[in-house]
Amino acid sequence: MKVKLYKFPYKYMEYENVMLDHIIQLAFSDGDIKKTKYYYEINIADELEPEFFEDIPYIYRYEIEGQEYLTRQAKLELSRPNFCEKRQGTRYSTHGLHEYKGKYNPQVVQGVIKYMNIKKDAYIMDPFCGSGTTMVECTHNDYRSLGTDINPMAVFISNTKIQCLALDTQYVKTLIDELISSAPFTMPNEEPDSEGYARLEYLKRWIPEETLSVLEGINIRIQDERPEVKRFIQLTLSDLIRDYSNQEPSDLRIRKRISPFPEIGILEAWKNNADKYLSSIEGAQRIKRYDKDLGKAILCDIRGDISSVKNEKFDAMVTSPPYATALPYIDTQRISLVWLGLCHPDEIMRLESSLIGSREFYSNEKKKWQEELKTNREKLPKEIDELIDSLTGDLQPTDGFRKQAVPVLLYRYFVDMKKMFHNTYNLMKTGGKYGLIVGNNKTTIGGSRRVIDTPYLLSLIAEECGWVVEELLVLQTYKRYGINSKNAINSETLIILKK
Repeated sequence: MKVKLYKFPYKYMEYENVMLDHIIQLAFSDGDIKKTKYYYEINIADELEPEFFEDIPYIYRYEIEGQEYLTRQAKLELSRPNFCEKRQGTRYSTHGLHEYKGKYNPQVVQGVIKYMNIKKDAYIMDPFCGSGTTMVECTHNDYRSLGTDINPMAVFISNTKIQCLALDTQYVKTLIDELISSAPFTMPNEEPDSEGYARLEYLKRWIPEETLSVLEGINIRIQDERPEVKRFIQLTLSDLIRDYSNQEPSDLRIRKRISPFPEIGILEAWKNNADKYLSSIEGAQRIKRYDKDLGKAILCDIRGDISSVKNEKFDAMVTSPPYATALPYIDTQRISLVWLGLCHPDEIMRLESSLIGSREFYSNEKKKWQEELKTNREKLPKEIDELIDSLTGDLQPTDGFRKQAVPVLLYRYFVDMKKMFHNTYNLMKTGGKYGLIVGNNKTTIGGSRRVIDTPYLLSLIAEECGWVVEELLVLQTYKRYGINSKNAINSETLIILKK
């Protein structure tokens, strides 16, 4: 049997070529493989059904005896509105729902799964599920999956994306038109001693009254809708809150607005965005019928109490964990968190400081961690202990409070990741594999730029927790631009572990 596997017409990152070569070798180890710039030609003894080839990642189409077929990935990328064949699509299906900084490209998920040679009936976990990229891709490809995250916004976004794979889009379009036609909306009132008073007062400080009336009015009207309908409406409105708030939209931290507000009203923007997202969902639904019960996300701190998942056993794990000195997810999402009722205003700081990689300390935690750092109480590998000692020694009085905190923040980060590796080891089946995409960290201490090889250091911790380190594959990421681009990670590594 002769098969030609054609690559996508857009330019590949080098790691995508490396991963694809490895995946082809694994899948057709007994075949005769010839590689050209644009396709693979494979001769195999067995006669395979065309469906065998449809889920090969990074392959656009395949040809069998003159008959051409598109892969599932190609169908998904082509299904998005205004697609361009010359550019990799990353916002197809439900992936575009709600901005979420730091998420990885969806193609990576299936790439890592196939690179690790995970079988089709596998149960896959993402311990840091973020915006749900892993679970959505697992659902696309019929894997069962479970995601955990300590951030309630991440869990809400993830579950909404999964549930909306089976969304009744025509019903939602009609509902949105009805909601818009029912404007104007009236601001609800809360008594000072009521449960919702603090929430509403906080929102009034950060959202202009006219905009908040729209958000609250629509939210009240959809409370009796089906869960996936209600969540879609809430999430598409939440995605606009920063743009229409008193928060400076381009700044991930808490900053009062200095830029002008959008020229179009929030209802018009919501209608435009919702139509775009619904078109993407409809495009994905034309490819196949999805089982939204295959995946879910739950609120869980993977480094701590994992009682909610202790009875689960996974065949594989795929994730992109937080970086040391990670993005301020809670600060960035705080208005949405409060509006959606996922976080009380008084809990924002505590939640931000509880994230792995957070740059914040809650209350007197910093002193506790400084004491633990002095003795390396958690017995981190000597390479990490020596690195932190070196950074501490390089600190200068002129370094600001953020720089002064870097050594203790790094220590806390690596301790938290050690706890995560211990817990995930216990949740993995023997022989299971764990793929982590991790970036290096950069910091300037004492006037000198330092690059911290976080993937290597994490692999040392993983080994101490019982994992076997199979491979560290260096990846590249696209350059990022904007107010926070100086802190962007431009190189990442895929760590492959095995139990």
